[in-house]
Amino acid sequence: MVMRQTNRTEDTAKRNRASLQAGALVEKALSSGMTLPEIAEKTGAGLSTVQRWRSTGKGESILVRKLERLIGAVEVTPEELTCYLAEEYIKSGKDQPFAIFDSDLYRVVGPLLDTNNYLEEVRKNLRLRGYELFQTRKNGKVLYHIISFARIRGITKDHVRDMKVRWRENADDFSPDDNGELFD
Repeated sequence: MVMRQTNRTEDTAKRNRASLQAGALVEKALSSGMTLPEIAEKTGAGLSTVQRWRSTGKGESILVRKLERLIGAVEVTPEELTCYLAEEYIKSGKDQPFAIFDSDLYRVVGPLLDTNNYLEEVRKNLRLRGYELFQTRKNGKVLYHIISFARIRGITKDHVRDMKVRWRENADDFSPDDNGELFD
């Protein structure tokens, strides 16, 4: 049971490899003189796909990286990342924390992720929206998890204790927040 839950979390993280930069990259390409059909042709994406990148801000990472190589990177602000993470948590169905690998976040944010201020700003923004951000390590991989305060409140104290034990048993390093505690 525990292993199934952990694998499900990792599977969720793998599915969330969409790039946050897609919309910003399309806008940057357009401002440099490219057209939507040219962007589609140079990335190998369909025109409707590029239009969706522009409207949603998200897209398939392989194709988005092609566009990034063509025009250069754009910076994702902590607020933009916060919005993305909150939206993805809502879409995930709220049964489990939404999870994303640090390598996927690094592809989106780049070296800014290495600064404590950036991640703390995202954590602060998420808390203001009613979410908690914590991280776990398993087999050398870092996963960032987002869970709503409402979901946390719905979990009994005994269940919380059981969850902590399971996470500790299945993680090399467990550090949900600055105090080392997930729940008060």
